[in-house]
Amino acid sequence: MARTLVAVDTATDVGQVAVFTDGVLVHEVARRVSNAHGESLLPLVAEALHALGLGPRDVGTWAVDVGPGSFTGTRVSLATVKGIVLGTRARAVGLESLDLLAGHASLVRAHPEKIRVGVLPSVRGEVFLAGYDRDGKCLVAPVAVLDADVPALLASLGPLGSLVLAGARAEELRALPELASCAFETSEPYDVPRAVELGRRVLAGEGKNDISPLYVKPPAIHPGALTKPA
Repeated sequence: MARTLVAVDTATDVGQVAVFTDGVLVHEVARRVSNAHGESLLPLVAEALHALGLGPRDVGTWAVDVGPGSFTGTRVSLATVKGIVLGTRARAVGLESLDLLAGHASLVRAHPEKIRVGVLPSVRGEVFLAGYDRDGKCLVAPVAVLDADVPALLASLGPLGSLVLAGARAEELRALPELASCAFETSEPYDVPRAVELGRRVLAGEGKNDISPLYVKPPAIHPGALTKPA
């Protein structure tokens, strides 16, 4: 019987599903859906499985991005996978969004000697960030940091010329004069974490069976959250 893995990623505004059969990518879909993941993810999954003549019980492993990223998006994909796994007894494996960005196989090949930094949007003026050495060891665990404080944090990793920043949100950091010597990879496929990369890494034996969300910080939902500062 063919072994099927489905990878889902909704940690950003791009909803993604990738299906692998016997280790081979057989279906991929990615759609920019903003904050509508709750309505769109299950149809994306159903579309992918239907295209291959499969049902949820034909899937042996579900891979999911555990964050950080969009609070709502991360919650949607994790809840969806947990519900499917509960009903089908399949295996669930999680990987972190910033690790997926910084550890993208082609990014590693393009910058084999550089320290890799994954960057994703948090609230306005702030980013989620994590840094990894040339061998993939985590140097800075996922953290939420103000844009203005990014240069000092990155300087703690080594010479700024030895760093490459990945992720669409990193493009805005390019304007900081202190980061002029850094390399930047902000276009597809390095703009957001990719479900295809998630699936490939889980197939390679990476990831954790604990798929608890990694939010890093509480959601920005509180009295006054929508009030502009004076």
